[in-house]
Amino acid sequence: DYFSMSESDRTYAEQFFDNHLWLIADEKDYTLSQFYDEVEAIEKREKIKFDGTCFDPFNDLIDRANEFAGRDDKWLADELKLVRKVSKKNNRVDVLVTHVGDIKPIVDKDTGKRYTPPALPAEWALGRTWHRRGFVMITTFIPPEWLKDEHGIPYGKNVSLITVQKAKPKGTAKLGTCLLNWDWQRNKYFWYDNGKATFAYDINEPNSAPKKLNPIQPNIIDFTEPKRNEQTEAPF
Repeated sequence: DYFSMSESDRTYAEQFFDNHLWLIADEKDYTLSQFYDEVEAIEKREKIKFDGTCFDPFNDLIDRANEFAGRDDKWLADELKLVRKVSKKNNRVDVLVTHVGDIKPIVDKDTGKRYTPPALPAEWALGRTWHRRGFVMITTFIPPEWLKDEHGIPYGKNVSLITVQKAKPKGTAKLGTCLLNWDWQRNKYFWYDNGKATFAYDINEPNSAPKKLNPIQPNIIDFTEPKRNEQTEAPF
């Protein structure tokens, strides 16, 4: 039915997962160095080469701050230095997923309701070291449905704002924010194209055209690069 995956889709998805993705079991704790050693061991054993890795979440790593006189910022700087070295050595994209810090709620001037705004680069958990040492920084933010965008239009339900806060080296990304909508029935993200909801290509139909839904009142997609200031400009 409409809400369920077909048996053929399930089989294709399982095959895709088996062919392209590896999961490392979390029965034991890792330092970041141990995690990358495990990745290298799998490559050698299976005679394969990974295009990228993702450790999620960062705070599941063994905390080595005690090696740096209890300073989390020094420990994080050392870990990010390791990521940069490993990525360059292996010509690989290595992603760390982390959380934001303790963001204080603010009051929306139009509704009087409180909400937690998106984090600035210096407001990620463990502080501005991410901004100083990281290369590409991307955040996701789900705004309250009643919150209005810069055009005065409420975001509505099931909207995510994807923001590139830092892009280094030059050309790897563009600073700015885009908007993705979530169809909870299809379990797919979509965007609006001339007022029509457009889904990405089906993974099992690579040559198919994007699917179109009936026109829906669109949210405004903002691909505008934010003004460069001390919050968004790379400190290098």
